[in-house]
Amino acid sequence: MAEPGDIGNMHMNSVLGWLMGHSPLGRAYHYLTGDDAINCPSHSVLFVTGKDGELCVGNVKNPIAVWQSLEDFIKQIQSGHITKLRIFRVEGSTLRQRAEAAKWWNDNVHNTPYDRIAYFRLSLKTIFGDWFPQAAGMTWAYWCTEGNKDSWKNGGKIDAYNNENPTPVTEIKRWIEGRLRLLT
Repeated sequence: MAEPGDIGNMHMNSVLGWLMGHSPLGRAYHYLTGDDAINCPSHSVLFVTGKDGELCVGNVKNPIAVWQSLEDFIKQIQSGHITKLRIFRVEGSTLRQRAEAAKWWNDNVHNTPYDRIAYFRLSLKTIFGDWFPQAAGMTWAYWCTEGNKDSWKNGGKIDAYNNENPTPVTEIKRWIEGRLRLLT
């Protein structure tokens, strides 16, 4: 079962999901896993504690980062909108570090705008790879894996991503490297 601080990595049956599966990221995913490129993960979330203390999904989506109920998240899985869900835990993390990563997400990512400015640079990353060491977009807005990365780096005090412009495929790479442990 997921706990606050755990990472959800998934393929979304959406236009973006289709595009990522047909991009160089899809080919990288296929190379890493042997799975069909069309199943390339296209979204990532962080499990956090919501306002009433319940476990929920910290979801950075357009236009704003929100708390999504587990019930709604499960409905998306059951409807087929979310497929290939993997839940990762940062290897070597303590319960306290996971709680701090989730708290950092709640304090710094929740209710921030989606970083639409980063789309262009992230699109270039899908073509050319990690040629841009600095963050792609605005420093006060996030995309899905950027929010997770900063939550772990700044809150949990573990640089689990080792990448300033991570994508959901970065999480697959870190899993294969042993930095992330697969729970499901």
